[in-house]
Amino acid sequence: MNPNASQEFLVGPWLVVPDLNLISQEELKRTLEPKVMALLVYLAGTEGRVIHRDELIEHVWEGQIVNEGTLNWSIAQLRKVLGDKASAPTFIETVPKKGYRLIADVSHGLPSTTQVLPATSDLEESLNLNPLPKPYYVKSWLWAVAILLLITTALFFGLKKSHGEAPVKMYEAKSIAVLPFLNLSTSDDNDYFSDGLSEELMNSLAKIKGLKVAARTSAFAFKNQNRPISDIAKDLGVGVVLEGSVRREADRLRISVRLVSASDGYQLWGQTYDRNLGDVFVIQNEIASSIAQALELALFTETGETFQVSTPQLSAYDQYLLGRYYFHKRTETSLNQSIQYFTQAIELDPKFALAYTGLSDATAMLTIWGNKAKKDIDLICEPTIQKALKLAPGLAEAHTSLGGIRFEQRRFQEAVECYQTALQLNPNYATAYQWLADTLRRMNRFQEARTAMEKALALDPLSPIINLDLGVTLDTMGLMNEGLSYLEKAIQLDPQFAGAHRVLGSIHFMRGNHAKALNLYDKALELAPEDKNLMISIGSVYYELGDLKTAHSWLERARAVSPEAGIFLAIALFLQEDNLEGARSMIELAIARQPQDYQTQLAAAYLGFCLGDFKMALTWSQSVFGSWSSMTPDLDNYDDMVRMAWIYRQMGEEDVAKTLLDRAQTYLQDVLATGYAIPYAYCISAAIRAMNDQPGALDQLQKAVDLGWRGLWEIENSPIYENIRNDPGFSQAITRMNSALQSELIQLKTIQPLE
Repeated sequence: MNPNASQEFLVGPWLVVPDLNLISQEELKRTLEPKVMALLVYLAGTEGRVIHRDELIEHVWEGQIVNEGTLNWSIAQLRKVLGDKASAPTFIETVPKKGYRLIADVSHGLPSTTQVLPATSDLEESLNLNPLPKPYYVKSWLWAVAILLLITTALFFGLKKSHGEAPVKMYEAKSIAVLPFLNLSTSDDNDYFSDGLSEELMNSLAKIKGLKVAARTSAFAFKNQNRPISDIAKDLGVGVVLEGSVRREADRLRISVRLVSASDGYQLWGQTYDRNLGDVFVIQNEIASSIAQALELALFTETGETFQVSTPQLSAYDQYLLGRYYFHKRTETSLNQSIQYFTQAIELDPKFALAYTGLSDATAMLTIWGNKAKKDIDLICEPTIQKALKLAPGLAEAHTSLGGIRFEQRRFQEAVECYQTALQLNPNYATAYQWLADTLRRMNRFQEARTAMEKALALDPLSPIINLDLGVTLDTMGLMNEGLSYLEKAIQLDPQFAGAHRVLGSIHFMRGNHAKALNLYDKALELAPEDKNLMISIGSVYYELGDLKTAHSWLERARAVSPEAGIFLAIALFLQEDNLEGARSMIELAIARQPQDYQTQLAAAYLGFCLGDFKMALTWSQSVFGSWSSMTPDLDNYDDMVRMAWIYRQMGEEDVAKTLLDRAQTYLQDVLATGYAIPYAYCISAAIRAMNDQPGALDQLQKAVDLGWRGLWEIENSPIYENIRNDPGFSQAITRMNSALQSELIQLKTIQPLE
């Protein structure tokens, strides 16, 4: 039989439909790249004779300049789709030093029921890896980048639609997970290289229009786990999975990869790259060019640009990968290590934009997790990220980092715009969605925040921090049970995640569940024994319970780690003990040490309010928030606005006081109408009504107590509640809080001794 280019025919059990680039048997369908189909059609028309390689290239590629590597790749693709093996062929036989011949029957008729062999679950076995030859040392990163281009090409091929009948289901999904590559080198020190290679591949794939790529955190959750591909794909919500291994020995690098269907475990594509790396630039160009020709496509991103090597300096890229490796460990020590590596990368290549982004991110992260002050956001992060954007204005990571800086500077709308730009550049960037959601939540745009966080979770479903943030968002919206489920899932995903224990503890603390809060804080402290913020959180629980001695001990422990820690807890303890001069001296010392620190300035304003020192309160309030006339309420400052209103009223500026109270009340009414269920918000709502002589103040206070508010000292002493303090309902609220606190204190003493 001699089929033409459009006639349907049978090869063994497979029905071949050239017009649709499709082969099928029973319910199984496979789509072929056009040149691979052309190769099959030509072989089928040669009636079993041996076809020389040159003849195949001439007739299939019709004058295009291709090498034998392209032909070899196409034959390998054809064998994989047909379920054939080169070692024991039933379809295509290799004739050494000559070419190939088709040995399967070719005819018209109905297909039989032969099964396609699935890919083996063991990557090493499936790709027949052997030990690398012993060589000498040469830096190898750029060849790895070339491999990324090749893998990207193959994936793009696998996900590209053909004309006619719909492709296989997994292609329609257009979603992929890149699992962390196995480090098969003799040294574990190369983990950073194999991890970095996987992450760089994810970043490259994420730029392909229409392709969903599972984020790093979720994909890396499966590192060193022997789970079935189908289970992994289900957990990540993807249609195909790419897995690989890296062996780095002196001047040799072997990278083996395979693309596997989630639905049936069938290996769609696989390749092993084994090279001497003495001439890495030539190798990169040769292989990328050969694969692009073989697949008849160009590697273009959504913006129309080809994928670019991020730096021509081999050693700079090596330092960058080390920086990313330690950055993801998220401890104070590892973040400081990552800063060293990013700095070295920049010294080696001052035009390396990604290294600047990494340096900015690590520094910003240390203001949360470690030893950097908030002022470093302006002094270090801002100029560093601006340099990155100048070098690479289309870098999504840099725009996201700038958004984080704007968030810390309280320039929330600008932060939102930065994240939106990042998502236009990379729609798969889960972190941009996550930080966008955090910002929207701070802007009181709760439903939008939820939507953005759910998009982040869809891209990174196994991320503990995204599950945590979604839980906080839902809890803030009043969906407490749903929020708690995500918070608890964050802990299940990473039981060693101290931040998750701390946040869940804080939510219980805000709702008056002191025993649960302490249990979670204690667990967090086991995981992060030097975390000063955790120590302050524990001290705050004991302060609210009235155990001032234990609260003091926790404050002292925190200040042994950082002298500036816990400034609000320190003020509260001084005021509770009626040591007003001690409080003032402490604030003066803190300002002398950190005059530009946001928390220090806010604490000075609060102390001025408590002392009745109006000048002090207004000076520092204006330093934080600016003029009262431009002050806009948000989740951070609505209570400060009410305290400022009380001060202006005492100074005889009733119009200013009324304006501030009206703004805060309108804001709180809108917030509470969304279901916002933080008890403290109802306390401040009660204070506003009391100051305005409006009805319902006690109802709001009772609601706060019902939700778990136990801030007894503030309710009893703050002047913003003075208009309702003589009402019997106020006394009832105080009695309820006292009773609840005493009950919990007794319970805690029976469970654990107070420190």
